[in-house]
Amino acid sequence: MREQKSSILYVDSGSVLPLKRSADSLWFGEQNTFSIIAHLSFFKSSMSPSIRFPEFTGEWKNTTLEECVDFLDGQRKPIKSDDRKGEKRLYPYYGASGIIDYIDEYIFDGDYILLSEDGANIIDRNYRVAFIANGKIWVNNHAHVLQPHKEMNINFLSEALERINYAIYNTGTTMPKLNQEICRKINLNVPSLSEQNKIGNLLYLLNERIATQNGLKRQDYL
Repeated sequence: MREQKSSILYVDSGSVLPLKRSADSLWFGEQNTFSIIAHLSFFKSSMSPSIRFPEFTGEWKNTTLEECVDFLDGQRKPIKSDDRKGEKRLYPYYGASGIIDYIDEYIFDGDYILLSEDGANIIDRNYRVAFIANGKIWVNNHAHVLQPHKEMNINFLSEALERINYAIYNTGTTMPKLNQEICRKINLNVPSLSEQNKIGNLLYLLNERIATQNGLKRQDYL
């Protein structure tokens, strides 16, 4: 592992070691978001993770997704592409894989986790299945809209959902699908809110730095 003088942690081959430095010098080697998140032991099936911040002890609570969020799917509304043309185009229009357009109106205003409802990516996992959407947005009927309860950290929950193998929850035949009834029963291990906050903030920093470095790499190829 490469030596660093100013870093909050090292991430290399799945290891996460908390240190007492600034977040300005995070090092991620050549790994991408998925390989890092997939190896984080915070989300192992065990009720007592093998890698953990030292101030936390005790087992995590086993629960289901419906105990952690409100499903707001009834408020979604798809809009045909020809009907999405507008003048201002201020608000993101989300589908199963993220923003697909911008429109003049919104139907949600807050902090949400969007979970893909259908599409090959549920199985292929070429990009995120669970992602955070903030502010004034519109969501079509291809993504579940989840509003975390007050005792849930949105970053922690988003990453917990992202690392799940959804093949076991797939109800589609020709096209992979996650229906709401099945999603409500998704099994999760959840720590206290204070531990969620610590893990969620860490993973937020990881994703931000990875996005920055990936952007720098793309610029190098231009």
